[in-house]
Amino acid sequence: MSTLRLGTMELMWSVPPSIEDEGELPAEVRFTSMQESFAILKSNMFAWGLAALSEVTFRVRRASIDKGRLIVALDDPDVVLQRGDQLVVLDTEDLFEMGTYEVVEVLDKECYAAGGADTDPLWKGTIMENGEMNVILHKRAMLVKRGGDDD
Repeated sequence: MSTLRLGTMELMWSVPPSIEDEGELPAEVRFTSMQESFAILKSNMFAWGLAALSEVTFRVRRASIDKGRLIVALDDPDVVLQRGDQLVVLDTEDLFEMGTYEVVEVLDKECYAAGGADTDPLWKGTIMENGEMNVILHKRAMLVKRGGDDD
């Protein structure tokens, strides 16, 4: 994800503003326009990436705290995930990683994964303060390692 984010930023900043725009718009307006263009590009690139990885990405349905760990419930209609699988939860709005999670229970069409030590402290704090959240927007979990894999 970091590579995609950095590559997109490099691409965006390598495109020079058009000569026509240079003289007509103040610098702060050109910068705002570039930021908006970058936000659209970033969103489209990320959406494309998620679509390409759709077989290994899962929607986060709920989140709660259990024994001090952030637990997420994931949609898994094809029962792809297995106990011990490693996932990274991503925020699709800002492209940041919310932490690494391990699948701890697999049910029919849903599974539960527990967050590790790198769980985003702000997200965990929000859940601790507000209790279980049943509507989780903009969070996707991506399978990064099978439970039985050694490397």
